[in-house]
Amino acid sequence: MPAIAFSNNDIALVAWTFDRHLDGCLGFAIHQIDGSGKHTVLPALARFATQDKNAKLSTEQAPVQKFWWKDPFAKRGETYKYRIVPMGGTPHPF
Repeated sequence: MPAIAFSNNDIALVAWTFDRHLDGCLGFAIHQIDGSGKHTVLPALARFATQDKNAKLSTEQAPVQKFWWKDPFAKRGETYKYRIVPMGGTPHPF
């Protein structure tokens, strides 16, 4: 899967694509990997209509439903890698 990440002084942006339709794909979980190798699943900034708008969900629970995502949690001066994981199933009812 082709992907790219870039940043400016305020935010990091990750974008990706697939060469085919992914049957049953609800969206994507985004993992931030810092310089020490620590994986952090990014928080969801959007969610399904059936999910509680006040619940703190990750992108594993409320997958990103597009092919790009911003990471406002990236810290200036740090280096990150990102892992994009297709998610299937049904939306969590949180």
